Amino acid sequence: MNSENPKKKHWFEKAIIYQIYPLSFKDSNNDGYGDLKGIIEKIDYIKELGANAIWLSPFYESPMKDFGYDVSAYKKVGEVFGAFEDIERLISEIHQRDMKVIIDLILNHTSEEHHWFKEARSSKDNSKRDFYVWRSGREEAGQKKPPNNWLSVFGGSAWDYDEATDEWYLHSYLSSQPDLNWRNPELKKEMFKVIDFWLTLGIDGFRGDAIDNIYEDSEFTDEESNPNFRVGLDDPYNALIHSKTTGLPETIKLITEISEYIKKFGDIFFITEAYLDVNGLANVYNNCPVSNHSPFNFNFVSMPWQAKKYKEFIDKYIEISGDFPKNYVFGNHDRNRVTSRLGEKRALALALLSMFLPGSTFVYYGDEIGMINIDIKDGEELDEWSKNVPGMNLNRDKERGVMQWDNSEFAGFSFVKPWIGMPKKQEEINVVIEKNNPKSILNFYKKIIALKKEKIFTEGEYQPLPIFEENVLFFKRVLGDKSALIIINMSDKEISIPEQNNGSLAISSYRDNPDPQSPLRPNEARVLM
Repeated sequence: MNSENPKKKHWFEKAIIYQIYPLSFKDSNNDGYGDLKGIIEKIDYIKELGANAIWLSPFYESPMKDFGYDVSAYKKVGEVFGAFEDIERLISEIHQRDMKVIIDLILNHTSEEHHWFKEARSSKDNSKRDFYVWRSGREEAGQKKPPNNWLSVFGGSAWDYDEATDEWYLHSYLSSQPDLNWRNPELKKEMFKVIDFWLTLGIDGFRGDAIDNIYEDSEFTDEESNPNFRVGLDDPYNALIHSKTTGLPETIKLITEISEYIKKFGDIFFITEAYLDVNGLANVYNNCPVSNHSPFNFNFVSMPWQAKKYKEFIDKYIEISGDFPKNYVFGNHDRNRVTSRLGEKRALALALLSMFLPGSTFVYYGDEIGMINIDIKDGEELDEWSKNVPGMNLNRDKERGVMQWDNSEFAGFSFVKPWIGMPKKQEEINVVIEKNNPKSILNFYKKIIALKKEKIFTEGEYQPLPIFEENVLFFKRVLGDKSALIIINMSDKEISIPEQNNGSLAISSYRDNPDPQSPLRPNEARVLM
């Protein structure tokens, strides 16, 4: 299936990777914004949790219209996050604790305030003009119109008119985030210099942001209408089938090229962001056969809570990925908190499931203490996407609430009001109170992470088993004469399990010690050894 046969084990194949959204993690200087020094203060907490690596969402210089994903300088630290020596120290502190560090690599676009774009829009003849995607528009009834019907993910046309040069530039996201032109060899060379810069500084991996949008159809033809689109019910972006602007074959070639290139710096991980179903993931694994790359697997973020659906996906995913790195994500900075989405019982069962499948698991900060969405009142949204597309529940502020360290007014994040919303239920959901409670969600996470590191889960074979009673997902991990049985009751009722599934209880998502043969409680997951 795949041309490369990776025999050497990479650090990221079985890692627990802890995602930090720096603005919301810890404020060290009481300005209401999280910063790099705040993360340094809390590294030991992440180490104690059991994580092998930390993924940092953007900390670059940025006007912050998309909270750091609009980069105005790739090699500088944004003032709100601290100074450049802070990121150097943070990388060093992470490495001293025998952990790895992954950073965001924003490949698709820059901020309009990046000096490349300022030069590009100054004149059609400027040497940086072709670093971005420019086109002449159309004219209808005396009105200037965009070059085609392409849409921005964040609402409206994907084109913005530049009066000074009488052309339109492409932006897959905000109009303040112009798309880079990866067909230009000079731009590509500059972006590889960015890659070199951070790898020389010692980082261990990149998350390739918005990778699916990097290339677009070179003929700039219109996209077809989506026949299943429901006006007023669906996100307006889904009105078109995005065959000309996402997932082009050139994208996979570039992913392969970057993955091969970064190997010269050692065991460097490249994980790329695109929301793909199992067929989309298979396409990437088949056409990008490199052992240090993995496409993000976001399917656990959106799949219906049904044993049959989960089994079909997991069995197929493990088959199509072969010997290549696998990963499981159940929460991040762009999707509602897992506990708010599924409820506590299902969220803990899903965390357990994700830990004991072969591959790495991503933990979004705060999920390990059961944090929930914060409340954002209408009209108080900060997220530009939500403002551009009202009424579609697209606001990402909810899942970006500050980390809840203790039960003080601002949850130990800061002594002043945080930049975003207010902490939610911090009296009962916080690190201090959970650390001292053996049955807390935090201590449950510590246990499943420690268990994940046992040899049977890092090296054992995955063995699928038939679904029981339509609602119970079973699978085994087997290593030599040892086996572990993972059971998840994906129903809201109690179910007795077959007697032959004996073994001692390693852990239950109910955070107690039931008899291993006792009926499974609603939405309970267990590991039997």
